[in-house]
Amino acid sequence: MSKLLIITLLFFTYSCAQVRAINNDQLQEYLKKNIVVIDIRTEKLWNKTGIIPQSYKVNFYNEKGKANQKRWLYIFARLVRNKSTLFVLVSQKGKEAKEVAELLHEDIGYQKVLYLKNGISAWIDDDRKVIDF
Repeated sequence: MSKLLIITLLFFTYSCAQVRAINNDQLQEYLKKNIVVIDIRTEKLWNKTGIIPQSYKVNFYNEKGKANQKRWLYIFARLVRNKSTLFVLVSQKGKEAKEVAELLHEDIGYQKVLYLKNGISAWIDDDRKVIDF
């Protein structure tokens, strides 16, 4: 009986704690539900392309590509106050968002981390709405 309990707990933990890529259609549905969307790109890129509506602009990297993790986490924690809250990270092509998502999940313990798989570039290529920064 204890083996069954352990297997059940492991399955439950795995199913609740995850980093998952989402596509444009999935993000569009989440936007209707007012999910927190955080654009981690630089101000220069926000100005160049605009941002996805409802996004919070919290740049993880500066213009030289250096992360200011401590500052970013302070701002991030004010937007996502609970480690079990679902949210989405957005970067230019998805790579940086995935890296930050994994950091938040593995090192800090956020349980339901989503990132836009191919970033805002694919969002724009798909003729999705952006707003000027």
